[in-house]
Amino acid sequence: MLKKPNIIFVMLDTLRADYLDIYGGWVKTKAIRELAANGTLYENAISDGTYTLTSHASLFTGNRVRSMKQFLEDPMKKDPNVNYFAVKYLDDKTPTLAKVLSYLGYSSSLFSNNALVSRVTGLAGGFSYVHEFKLHEEKQTIRQAVVRALAGSKIRDLLVSSTANLPLPKPIVDMLVKAYIKELGGAQFLAHSKRLDTGARETNIAIRKYFDGANPNNNFLFINYIEAHEGYPTEKGVEQNRWLYLTDETDLRQIDALKKGYEQRIKYIDAKVGELLKSLKERGILDDAVVIIGSDHGQAFLEHDLMYHGMFPYNDVSRVPLVIARFVGGKQVRRTKVVKDTVAISALYNHIIGIASGKLAPDAEVKCARFVFSDHTGTDIFNPNDVSQIKALKYKSDYLNRLFEIKKHHNTFATAVYYKNLKLIHFFGNGMDDVMFDVEKDRHEKHNIISHHKEIARMMARAAKE
Repeated sequence: MLKKPNIIFVMLDTLRADYLDIYGGWVKTKAIRELAANGTLYENAISDGTYTLTSHASLFTGNRVRSMKQFLEDPMKKDPNVNYFAVKYLDDKTPTLAKVLSYLGYSSSLFSNNALVSRVTGLAGGFSYVHEFKLHEEKQTIRQAVVRALAGSKIRDLLVSSTANLPLPKPIVDMLVKAYIKELGGAQFLAHSKRLDTGARETNIAIRKYFDGANPNNNFLFINYIEAHEGYPTEKGVEQNRWLYLTDETDLRQIDALKKGYEQRIKYIDAKVGELLKSLKERGILDDAVVIIGSDHGQAFLEHDLMYHGMFPYNDVSRVPLVIARFVGGKQVRRTKVVKDTVAISALYNHIIGIASGKLAPDAEVKCARFVFSDHTGTDIFNPNDVSQIKALKYKSDYLNRLFEIKKHHNTFATAVYYKNLKLIHFFGNGMDDVMFDVEKDRHEKHNIISHHKEIARMMARAAKE
């Protein structure tokens, strides 16, 4: 069999570009910086979706998110009791990247720290080996265990319904609802709120063991590290539920603590990337390899009234890091280059297949399209954590009414269209006006210039709808 370059894709889940030193940010890295210094750095890489499922599905199929009906008809919006983890978003017939590479003679392996990138959701389709790392939860207090047990149960629904039927004044109902959401948020991130590692260490161990007994040639290795995802290491009492921030029900000064935790996680995962590359070199995997460092989406901390991700595709969420490095004989081949053109992460689908098939050189640049899209397909209005509260208490709680309106607002479909130096965010309904930015001069998207480019805006809006 003809020797093909190994392809190593390291997906740093939830990592925005502008925090990193390689993009002028303040978080200093070592492994990522060295790869970028001797490889190809993409200045304007854009995530195709605003959360894990859409972004990974787009990358694994090469399709635009809006073209995939499974996301335009999100089952969470039809049935609030459907669990994200129990829905197959890519079926067995989908020609995923792993399937195509297997056809081309590659042995494909997936090491995922994200439960959404799994066999259950269909995103692991085509991989010959799948290692799904599951977090080991820290010991819970009795109170936290009770909160978690009630979070999605009929008992909780009964309690909420009883509260709705009692003649309680709105301030009391507000207090009960906020207390519940606060406790739920604390329980939700209990498993990893005090530590830097959320799976990367054990994943690296598993990868070493896997390659100790595997052929060092013709490998496609995809790794998802989830350390940059919310649930940050912070001091006690810092809220991590985004709805408490978006409804102004918590101290906004706590955002600084979340940012600090985010930065700590970035530095930690950079160290784990360095460890990974060292172990791959020792096992001969980097004797002939292409290494890709990317992310599926960014993370917002109240910029543009956004919190975390799965929201409108401003650059805080849509602009992500992308670095590609070439290795020969275990050493990185020096090819220092910065690509300023806008590229979609999903363009890596054809790029990787091109390298694997021999149609593209291993050090080729990712192809840039005329338009690049980042699609937001809505956040769930009724998620399993509060559906019963909204139904039973909507008219008895001022806070819950406000929460409902904020969720409805963010549930508006939106597409960011990148064209040359311009970016248009087109909103599909809810009475929201489109906005346009010159992202070359205005990276933080503070100045809406749509009134000066009406014709171009209309052209970009048409592209968004296609």
